[in-house]
Amino acid sequence: TYGANQNPVFHYEAGQLSFNGANYDLVDLTLSVSNNLERRFFLGSKLTQEPLRRDWTQVQLQFTIEAKDAIAEAQVDDTQSDAAITFTGAGGRSFALTVQNAFISDQVDSISDAGVIRQTVTMLAESDGTDDGLSIVIVNENTTATAN
Repeated sequence: TYGANQNPVFHYEAGQLSFNGANYDLVDLTLSVSNNLERRFFLGSKLTQEPLRRDWTQVQLQFTIEAKDAIAEAQVDDTQSDAAITFTGAGGRSFALTVQNAFISDQVDSISDAGVIRQTVTMLAESDGTDDGLSIVIVNENTTATAN
């Protein structure tokens, strides 16, 4: 349960996304993590066996920005860099996402009408043996991990 004095971190408290030394203002953001586990059901049992991996764990970051040439150039150059964004709320609360060793797997900036041209960018993370591909850091006002 949450107390009446809880101060959540909101979407409008997001900073810019940094990637390869450049900063981007985001229109939207989606982070997806797939463990790629295969469920194992068998006839005669309500229970499942221990799940097995059917593929590598995948971390995907998808976002929309106003079109920037640097993103298309980074895709063509196979640029790999950390992509990071921090949401900073009231009272020193923050939520930081870092997609480690990210590379652009897709970017679309189709022009369908007059107006602002937007790019939808998809990045994938890679583990390098030291970084697992995703880091999430949450800072709140609790003095211990169990003080709620």
